[in-house]
Amino acid sequence: MKKISLILFAILLQTVAASAQDIKNRSWTDGLGTWGCDKTDNGTYQFIGGYTDAGLDWELRSIGTDKYKVVDAEFNLSGNGCTVTKMKVIDGYDAENLVLVARNSKNVIKMLLRESSLDVTENLFYDMLDGIYTDNQGKQYNFARAALNGEEIEHVHCEGDMSQCFRQKDGTVLWVEFTDKGIDLYNTEWDDDSPWGYYKKTTLNKSLIKKDQITEILTGQYPYTSMKLVLPAALFWFSKAQLRVMRNEIYARHGYTFASADLKAHFAKMSWYKPLGDNSKVHLSELEQLNVDLIKAEEDKAEE
Repeated sequence: MKKISLILFAILLQTVAASAQDIKNRSWTDGLGTWGCDKTDNGTYQFIGGYTDAGLDWELRSIGTDKYKVVDAEFNLSGNGCTVTKMKVIDGYDAENLVLVARNSKNVIKMLLRESSLDVTENLFYDMLDGIYTDNQGKQYNFARAALNGEEIEHVHCEGDMSQCFRQKDGTVLWVEFTDKGIDLYNTEWDDDSPWGYYKKTTLNKSLIKKDQITEILTGQYPYTSMKLVLPAALFWFSKAQLRVMRNEIYARHGYTFASADLKAHFAKMSWYKPLGDNSKVHLSELEQLNVDLIKAEEDKAEE
């Protein structure tokens, strides 16, 4: 019996070790910075790179299956002592997202990293932008997967920044700002003042209003929050008020009945909103709950 117990214990240790090794030799991102992960001789996992590609940013120690403790952090994104959980989250398109979620002792998300790919920043931008819009003359603009009204657009990167620009087929670069009703598009000019140069916004080109329903399943101003994993860098674009609406829109899609007068009035205008009258029947997916927690954490530290 003792021998069997020792064998089972050894298998358990091997399982924990194998699970822990899954995070090393991978690239991780928050949507802007990218970190490589290596295991050290003393058994910790070091995340090197980030926004400047300069040195160690994060160090974790395994404390169980898919659980880690932050033992060192050079910047105050996670905070020493946070617990990190490795998760596999399925999104609304049945795609698997491998993520690391750092929470403090109050269960507040302090950092979220997703396994990185080369196109993650571009995909974030297009997720935000995709939708059907109209201008004040009623003309329709359809942004859909790197295209505007069927013509290809290109996400334009700026040095050291999560760019909000796209280049049209004719070479025109427009700057995007997300508003309470949709987006504002600004003209840009190239600025050579920095060693690398960058685009800066100039005059307003047009303001567009977003339709509140794109398809039967893509509803609201921020439909991707129920379909895709939101990364921290994507939330930098939004004000505290916008983040509050974004977070509560996830609940609204499930028929949540709001007590706040402003939220009640806001969602009453949405063609898709059907309040259930019984909030106990509202159930979020794992993806949606993770997005709610992340948005709330960003909302609490965002400026008006």
